[in-house]
Amino acid sequence: MSARHSRSLAFATALLLGAGIQLAPPLVGFVSLTCLKGRIGAWSPRSRSSAPVRTARSALTFADLQLGEKHSGKVAYISGEKIGVDIGAPSLVTVFSAHISEDEDNLVEGQDVEVWLTAIRPDRLRGTMIEKHLVDYSCFSSMGPNTWLNATVHTVTVRSATVEVHLPEGGAGGFYAVLLAAEIEDGGVDSVKYVLVKGEQVMVRVLKVERYRLEVSMREPKDSAEFDAFRELPSDQWLIGTVARVRTTNAMVEVKAPGSSVSSLGVLPIYDIQEGYLSDVHAVLEEGQQVKVRVL
Repeated sequence: MSARHSRSLAFATALLLGAGIQLAPPLVGFVSLTCLKGRIGAWSPRSRSSAPVRTARSALTFADLQLGEKHSGKVAYISGEKIGVDIGAPSLVTVFSAHISEDEDNLVEGQDVEVWLTAIRPDRLRGTMIEKHLVDYSCFSSMGPNTWLNATVHTVTVRSATVEVHLPEGGAGGFYAVLLAAEIEDGGVDSVKYVLVKGEQVMVRVLKVERYRLEVSMREPKDSAEFDAFRELPSDQWLIGTVARVRTTNAMVEVKAPGSSVSSLGVLPIYDIQEGYLSDVHAVLEEGQQVKVRVL
């Protein structure tokens, strides 16, 4: 099965059962889940007001947006290793630190910036402030999960790394992919900075391909048969899961497919557990805890 058809079980938004606390779990290496509903905005943990900065531009709808488009906007929040940019759309554009130009190191809330859209989803937008990162990754879509590629670590943060991926047989580089903490080794790592350094050579395989976004993994591929029961589930269907393991940057959640005895582990990234900044998953989740999640 090609990488573009493999669906990891990932949690995007979780609702803490019995407590009414919204969480926002991220994509994982197994099943991709979330605890979040569709996001309309975000806030800065350092701001007194939870309202994002809004501009005077006409409101955009998701139908108005196109991948690769350049938009002018304002920095709505600065949170850890990412920022949110308001372009007048239903959701803020999330830009991770690896996609922020070095010329923009001293960003402040309310600052005018330009972003290129790299992912458009019903509950989130992602972008880059570095135009050279806006390349078409469709050449990777036919690569299977057992195809390993040479890559060079470009930037490293606590939760992820950006790696420059080279095409097989000495092909061209210049393709920048996202490597999440959960995809470095089985069970993930507490901090990518503990295990990777800039300039290090690594072997990766394609995990997910979008037109302007590429996700890769350093983990050995798993048998996809256990994920078949989750493959066709709509992204708005909620499931009850149990937290199996908690790390600083992600959690592993065990879920059972509806009407089936099949269960699987899914990765819930830290940035999908709640709106705003969260420094440690241990602050909101613990092993054995029940959460409400949906498959991404």
